[in-house]
Amino acid sequence: MWVASAFTFLLIVGLFIRLTSNEQSTFPSISTIPFALDGNDDTSVAWRPATISTQLIESLSASQFQGAEALNYKKLKTEHPLILVGDITTSDSQYLLDFTLTGGASTWNGQLIGRSIEQLNAQLEAHLTKTEIIELVNSPMSADIRVAKLLLLHQQHEHDLVVLNQLVSAYVNTKQLDIAMTLADKLERLALALNEPQQNANALLLQSAILTEKGLYELSEYKLTRAIDLFKKHNDYKRLADAYAAQSWLLHKKQDYSAAQRQSAQISPFRADIKRY
Repeated sequence: MWVASAFTFLLIVGLFIRLTSNEQSTFPSISTIPFALDGNDDTSVAWRPATISTQLIESLSASQFQGAEALNYKKLKTEHPLILVGDITTSDSQYLLDFTLTGGASTWNGQLIGRSIEQLNAQLEAHLTKTEIIELVNSPMSADIRVAKLLLLHQQHEHDLVVLNQLVSAYVNTKQLDIAMTLADKLERLALALNEPQQNANALLLQSAILTEKGLYELSEYKLTRAIDLFKKHNDYKRLADAYAAQSWLLHKKQDYSAAQRQSAQISPFRADIKRY
């Protein structure tokens, strides 16, 4: 009986190891471009995860790839079907990673915040090991199918704010604005509860975009002003550029061209920092 029990135990352990090994071996390799640190490619940081196979692309810097992302990916995709690029900025003793994973069907982007670069790397690895993300990036699908897959992914990982951000954007793209607004409000609440100010600002930016589309311009402007203040506070010039673009569109929809001129004067102190975005 002891021999039979031991044999059964070893059989189960062997099967588990085999299944785990197969799962790891089928997870695709991700090609990485070193992350630029505080906008400087010369002080870049290489991402070296423990459980994901990676290949370093040294022929391009982060800013070079991002400057013509679609064209560069087209040149590299045969050898590098999945390409990860990002920027790390520092603010208030914290590190903010703004990353983009590009695949054959779409891109996946998000932001992570941590107390160290090592913590950021671990968070990014935990996030990208969700196989559903690889499927969303690699497999062509209709907008409605994408929404359905993102909704299921969010239900499985409710506190992953990057996933929730992507879900809100997907609902906006399919013009389901009421659902998008409900989820954007949820993103704001979770960001506050989890003390993630960048995602709080992202939620406000999404809310503003939805309200602009619904013609609620005053409320949209209020949300956008709050988002801009947060992006400035945390030196997030990439998203600040997005926020100013959203503000320009809002002023156009309102036909408030005098305010657009004032906006240009407000942007001037930040122009050097946001020009590369």
